[in-house]
Amino acid sequence: QGPERANGIYATASRLLAEVQSALAGWQCPPVAVGKIRAASPPAPQLTDVFAYFPLAFAVDVLVEGVSD
Repeated sequence: QGPERANGIYATASRLLAEVQSALAGWQCPPVAVGKIRAASPPAPQLTDVFAYFPLAFAVDVLVEGVSD
């Protein structure tokens, strides 16, 4: 346990998260998205004795049409 375990978890997660981010980079969300998704700042990772949580966050611009009075 300890720092060595955390470093190993972070190293493994870093590789996996990079693959996910690369796979999603530039993906177009149909049909209301304007442009492609882009990486956004995610919440901080959480590491406990029983799990590791490494969130990813993405943003996309959406065109919304409406009626105004």
